[in-house]
Amino acid sequence: MPDAIGKTSRALSTAVAERAERRQGPRYGINADTEVEEPESETKISGRTADLGMGGCYVDSLTTFPAGTSVQVRISRGGHTFEADARVLYGKSGMGMGIAFLGMGQEEKALLEKWIQELSASSNPGVKRYLAPPIMDRDGGEIDVVSQLITLLLRKGILNQSECEHLRRKLERKPRE
Repeated sequence: MPDAIGKTSRALSTAVAERAERRQGPRYGINADTEVEEPESETKISGRTADLGMGGCYVDSLTTFPAGTSVQVRISRGGHTFEADARVLYGKSGMGMGIAFLGMGQEEKALLEKWIQELSASSNPGVKRYLAPPIMDRDGGEIDVVSQLITLLLRKGILNQSECEHLRRKLERKPRE
């Protein structure tokens, strides 16, 4: 019986972690000093924010707080510090923790939006784009993989609706060879 309880507990923990990993918006790579504090005990964990979005971040750290812990997050970048009330969504000991922002002031929100804008702009220019030959089906017809990929990116929240429509319009105008 204890073994069955252990398996159920592990399954629930995995399900919670998978649910927590579903992000509400895009995240952008960043490398910023971060401090996560549990206010009641005043325990602080230092780390590095590895990715950042409007809804939260991932902090690389050797130690973590348990999932569900209410914390205060401070992220320092470029001489500015962002602070927010947050909750730990999941922790991976020796690796880091996923954190969701719960509340922030207007100045904090403006700073976060500025950082996100900078990160999103810088994440596009240096990307090399490779053109692959079209994928053909057995009858020699081209499979519309790009359209399917655009739909998938929309569902995952990586593209918004207007970006998706813009890309589809460009595909329709593209001459076929």
